[in-house]
Amino acid sequence: MANRVCYPVTDVPEYLIETVTVPAGGLKPGDVVVVNTIDNTIVGNFTQYVATKPTTSLLETEELGIVISGGNFEKLTDGRLPDGQPDYTQYEYLAGDTAPVLILAPRVKFYLSDACLAAAASAGDYLYGANNSIQLAKGSSVPNSILTVAKVLAKTNFRLGGIFGGEFTTGNVCVVLPYNRKTA
Repeated sequence: MANRVCYPVTDVPEYLIETVTVPAGGLKPGDVVVVNTIDNTIVGNFTQYVATKPTTSLLETEELGIVISGGNFEKLTDGRLPDGQPDYTQYEYLAGDTAPVLILAPRVKFYLSDACLAAAASAGDYLYGANNSIQLAKGSSVPNSILTVAKVLAKTNFRLGGIFGGEFTTGNVCVVLPYNRKTA
């Protein structure tokens, strides 16, 4: 079972945490979206965005936002409330919900469990968005045509607690690289 955990490692300014309306299909911690369009279905809204799936053209010009663990700890995918025991395999933001998103601006550090990636990353790998995918891709070099790229600084464990007791999940401490990466 995948323990999907994602959160900022250091304190980040409030303006780097946005909220998005979850699209059909839902979102999980570690999913990436483009956050550039206000949700005009909410009357008087000027703070909540529509979560847009990354495309090749958006990856070149827009910062990505990554869904973080947070506001979904009170509801399981089937709508029930948990009995106080966190289970990181169950948390999902359902269509129409509001999800917190960390904007991946340069120098922001975040933790991302390996379960959020298609394949586990190693220290030194680069993580970046992929066309028509909400999952980060990994590679050993920096793609020049993508604005938001993070580098895995270190591998570390996250204690799951709750029903998992002393179990851990493996993940990555990452830092978002400055936009001028051609010499990285």
